[in-house]
Amino acid sequence: LDDARLKVRKVFTVLNEDGKASLFFNEYSTKFLVLDEAEIKVYDSQGKVVEKHKKKEMMTTAVGEGLIEEGNVTFFQVKPSSYPVTVEFNFEQKLKSTFYFPDYRFIRKGEAVMQSSYTAKVPAGLKLRHKARYCALEPVVTQGDKQTTYQWSVKELPAVEDEEGSRSMRDRFPYVNIVADQFSHYGFRGDMSSWKSF
Repeated sequence: LDDARLKVRKVFTVLNEDGKASLFFNEYSTKFLVLDEAEIKVYDSQGKVVEKHKKKEMMTTAVGEGLIEEGNVTFFQVKPSSYPVTVEFNFEQKLKSTFYFPDYRFIRKGEAVMQSSYTAKVPAGLKLRHKARYCALEPVVTQGDKQTTYQWSVKELPAVEDEEGSRSMRDRFPYVNIVADQFSHYGFRGDMSSWKSF
């Protein structure tokens, strides 16, 4: 419960400058969430790799003070010479706290989704609680001797336009909320499998 790893691969094809926000890599690190590895690949309109960037080439700066947990943020802005352009972000994080599981957020404003998946592998006996918000996604669950695998996936989703004055993205776009029934945080163990154990 004290150690987990998060591996992420994101691929965006940006058609014009209106989508340049998707060309910005930005990930935080704290004492409980550490960006271990990061790589960016940039492809031209023909699918040829024209740039590669490792974590050591990216900028990292300190953030947080007062009530905000101290840490740092690693970022990099891809600046294409022309559009369309495809960018691939690969990164891995070490989680020293399992209180927080990343939600499965698969669409943002102005983006269409060709294919997306979220796979969580947990030790046998540990259960994930999940709730689909603004959608009806359910995971495919595979039980093994040593671990249980949960997998959600979507494909071929049309772009969702932003509406001026509407609710925030968190309260409007579909996603899956995920938590573990047991966790460790700041060295303390927790159990949410029942109200009695909690």
